[in-house]
Amino acid sequence: MVPFAKTKKARTDAGDPRPSLEERYGTHDGFVVAVKAAADNAACQGYMLAHGPASDGSMPRCQTNIPHGFPDDWAAVVNGAISSNVCNQASDGGKCNPLSH
Repeated sequence: MVPFAKTKKARTDAGDPRPSLEERYGTHDGFVVAVKAAADNAACQGYMLAHGPASDGSMPRCQTNIPHGFPDDWAAVVNGAISSNVCNQASDGGKCNPLSH
C-alpha cells in the first residue's frame, strides 16, 4: 500500500499521479462526508449491515435489522473515519493543507 500524499505539492514533488488528500477531501470533515456516502451506498445495496448511530450522532440513510450478535458495520466504518488522523492531526487544524486555507 502506498498512502496518498497529503497535499498537492507533496504529490507533484513525488511524481504521484493520484489526487492528494487535499485534492480529494479538503478537510477531515470532507473525508468523513465521503466515507459516510460510501457507507450509505454499501448499506443501501445490502453489502453492509447498518443501524447507527455513529459517534457524531449521524444515522445511515438505509437501516437494516441487524441479527443478534452481528456488528453494525456502518457505524464501525463511520466511527473509524471520524476518529482517523486523515487531515486531523494536531498541526492540521482539520485541514489537509493548513497553510493554503
